[in-house]
Amino acid sequence: MRDFTLILTDLYFDQNAQPREGSRLPALETALARGDVADSRDWRAWVGQRIGLSFPPRIPVAAVARRADSPVNDASREGQWWLAGCVHLEAGVDRVYLDMEVPALSAAAWRELEHGFNLAFSASGFRLMDGADAQAYLLSAEHLDADTVDPARVRGADILPALPRGASAPALKRLMTEIQMWLHDHPVNIARQESGAPTLSGLWIWGGGTLPPKPPATLPSLRSEDAFLRGLWTMGGGEADPVPRSFQALDLARDVAMIVALTGAQSPTKSAAQVLSDLERDWFLPALAALRGGRIGRLQLHINDRLLLLTRWSSRRWWRRARPGFEALT
Repeated sequence: MRDFTLILTDLYFDQNAQPREGSRLPALETALARGDVADSRDWRAWVGQRIGLSFPPRIPVAAVARRADSPVNDASREGQWWLAGCVHLEAGVDRVYLDMEVPALSAAAWRELEHGFNLAFSASGFRLMDGADAQAYLLSAEHLDADTVDPARVRGADILPALPRGASAPALKRLMTEIQMWLHDHPVNIARQESGAPTLSGLWIWGGGTLPPKPPATLPSLRSEDAFLRGLWTMGGGEADPVPRSFQALDLARDVAMIVALTGAQSPTKSAAQVLSDLERDWFLPALAALRGGRIGRLQLHINDRLLLLTRWSSRRWWRRARPGFEALT
């Protein structure tokens, strides 16, 4: 294989997440020391460039993801697509935090929630539909002008800096506040409280935009469950295969180029250090060995807004000293 790319779609951390001294990640640290590392603020924009598609500053995550997840033809629907992610909020002394745990709803709970939402908010021009697990689609009758943030970037952090901005930000923030009030004593939440599950504090609205043109390039092979990537590949006439449990399970001889995108890396029960330790064992270490052994020609890693490029030649830069993985990634 000429080109192998591994993307961690939702693993974000800062210097405060650094592990105890002595906890090391040899393969990742070697790759970071010997490869070329650049800032890459949005993995979705990078994927667009990789397949020859230039996204606007506001990447239409919802509209693209809808192409993969829509159970019906949306051609007759007018409006703007947004994603509505389930969130559990925790109040601090002087701020509100987005909890690391993401509430996931059953199909029955989503149907009940959608029915009640559409009765309560349809007059405002919003419709909720096709919820699954921890996310649904929101259709806005009007096109809203707002910058929003992927909730994966906000988990465990203060929500204030990540709230919508732009001309239509007041409308979106008002909607999110009204949804919180509506959900406070909703039967779905009462049932979750009785079962001991984290309550659904609100819906995080984000990712609105206009559907881009069809990708012009030949698409690399894709292994991913991410709806945005699956939607892009659907638009380009391709498809995504499931992600295997580890690098060793990949068939590298079949494709010239492959992108593997791992989702669900953040965990309420595991620290960033523990997550990276698992990734080291299952992905970083075997991928580096494959590069050194000539099974892949180039390794790229997109993690925590950093893009690593490592070739077989650059992996031999033994004079570059490795640093703890967190230091190079924060």
